[in-house]
Amino acid sequence: MSPLFIFLSSISLGMLLLVNNVVVGANHDVLTLSAATEIAIKNNPDLAQMRARAEAMAAIPSQVGTLPDPEVSFNAGNLPVNTFNTAQVDMTQIGPGISQAIPFPGKLALRSSAATFEAKAALENVTEARWWLLSNVKQVWWQIFYLDHALQVVKDNQLLLEQFIQITRTKYEVGEGLQQDILLAQLELSNLLDQQLKL
Repeated sequence: MSPLFIFLSSISLGMLLLVNNVVVGANHDVLTLSAATEIAIKNNPDLAQMRARAEAMAAIPSQVGTLPDPEVSFNAGNLPVNTFNTAQVDMTQIGPGISQAIPFPGKLALRSSAATFEAKAALENVTEARWWLLSNVKQVWWQIFYLDHALQVVKDNQLLLEQFIQITRTKYEVGEGLQQDILLAQLELSNLLDQQLKL
C-alpha cells in the first residue's frame, strides 16, 4: 500500500464517520453511498491540492514555449563620474539597447512538450487519487452498512431468543418443558450479546 492510499484512507474514514454523525444527528437521515462519495470528493483537501497543482501545471507549457522577455539596457562608456558631463570627454558614449535571447532551434518546442507531458501526468495523478478515494470511501461505507445490518440482525435474534426463553420458562413451570432448554436458550442469548459487543 502506498502512503498516499493510507493517508487518503484515514482521511476518508474519519470524514465518513464525522459526516455520518452530523447527518444522522441532525435530521435522522441515512448517509447513502452516493452522498458519501460526493462529500468525500468535494471536501477532500488532498484532492483539491492535487487539482490546483494540475491546473497550475496546465498553464506552464505555453509559458516555457515562448521566447524569454527582451532585455532593455542603458549603456554609458567613458562618462566622467565626478561631473557626469557628457561633453567633457570626447570618447563618452551613451546609448540605449535592446537584446533578445534566442534559444537553439527546437529547444522551445521540446520544453513545451515536456511541460505538456508533466501537466498530463499531474492530471492523471488527480484521476488516480480520485479513484483511490472513491474506492476507499465505498469500502468503508459498505463495511459500515454491513456492521449496521449485522447489529440489527443480532438485535432481532435477541428479541426472538428472549421470547423463546419466556415460552420455555412457561412450559417448564407447567411441567411440559425441560430446564436444559431454558439454559441452552440463555447460553445462546449470551453468545448473541458477545457477538453484538464484537460488532
